[in-house]
Amino acid sequence: MSLLATPLLFLLATIGVTDWILEKSISTRAIGCFAFTYFLFVWQKNALVEHYGVPIIGHFLEKPNFEAQYYVEVEGEGSGPEYTLLADIRVESYSETEDAGYEDRFGQSVTHSFKVKDIWIKRLRFPNGGWVDIDYQDEPVTMNDGGYVTDVRGRGWYVRMTDRKTN
Repeated sequence: MSLLATPLLFLLATIGVTDWILEKSISTRAIGCFAFTYFLFVWQKNALVEHYGVPIIGHFLEKPNFEAQYYVEVEGEGSGPEYTLLADIRVESYSETEDAGYEDRFGQSVTHSFKVKDIWIKRLRFPNGGWVDIDYQDEPVTMNDGGYVTDVRGRGWYVRMTDRKTN
């Protein structure tokens, strides 16, 4: 698809510049072709990012569902010391629609769509090489809000995400 869209974009840019220089306006045909190419690139990005996206939270080409390792700030159950540990995480992204609670002027209920990104902690890795598997997490964490997890031994941890990813 890139082999088709990229030369088409350069051709359209040449036509647009030529139209602007010769006629001081851009033809409707060129505008239509620009719109077609734009939507072609948007479709291509959405189609390719599913399979070839990058597993980096917040990246322009972020995959919707992936597993990665990120550094997290962890605090023990009894307000113990705070550690920065490596965590194996699973990211799940999906779209949701909710009712806005009112109707438009035609009597149709208004809805809002939004994307949700859930981050689930699978394992915490300690600097000495040890790890602890997470058994229970009541709610997913986000990049802004932390959450409580329970390991397989029954210990509770408060986990906050950082934006530091391992290599």
